[in-house]
Parts: sequence; structure tokens; C-alpha cells
Amino acid sequence: NNLLNFSVFKKFIDDLRGFAKPLKALMFAKMGEPTLNPELPDMIKYAKESGVALTTKIITNGSMLNPDYNLKLIDAGVDVLRISVQGLTEEEYINVCGYKNGYEPVFG
Repeated sequence: NNLLNFSVFKKFIDDLRGFAKPLKALMFAKMGEPTLNPELPDMIKYAKESGVALTTKIITNGSMLNPDYNLKLIDAGVDVLRISVQGLTEEEYINVCGYKNGYEPVFG
């Protein structure tokens, strides 16, 4: 399991409470898809309630979004949700990602 454990996340957030000022933003992104972690809404809520960041942001490929999950993210207090599209055509996707495997049309 490569997902960030909620108890480890809480430790990070609790440690951030020691700083004099809050972070400008706490971003859920970079390595992997953040919405694959079923505890993401709880993590966002914990971070928001702690006051360690002015904003919380998610960068996602959007594959896990659905009305129920979206409401959980909203209720948790996420400030920004950015959907990253790697290309609208297979050629654009290959150019950005560097490989052919995994392309699915976004619109069609």
C-alpha cells in the first residue's frame, strides 16, 4: 500500500501547528492520484480544522470524481480542485506523458 496513512498525515499536520504562520497552501498532488486515497476527505477536513494552511488544493486527473465523492470533498472544506488533462488527443497525451499506454478519450 503506497497511500499516505491518515495517522502519519495527522502527525505532519500536528507538527505544522508549531510554525508561527500558516502555510499559504496545502496541496494534495504530485506523486500519484490523490483521490485514490479513501481518507482524502478526512485528511482535508483535519487540515482545515487545524488552521495550518490558508487554502487546501487538489490536483487530480478526475477519474475518481463522482457526485457523492465531490460532496465529501466540498464538505471537508477543499478550496481548490484542479483537474489536469494530459491531452485531448492520443498524440497530445503521448507528447505530454511520453508513452502510449493509458490514453482514454476525455470527450467523445
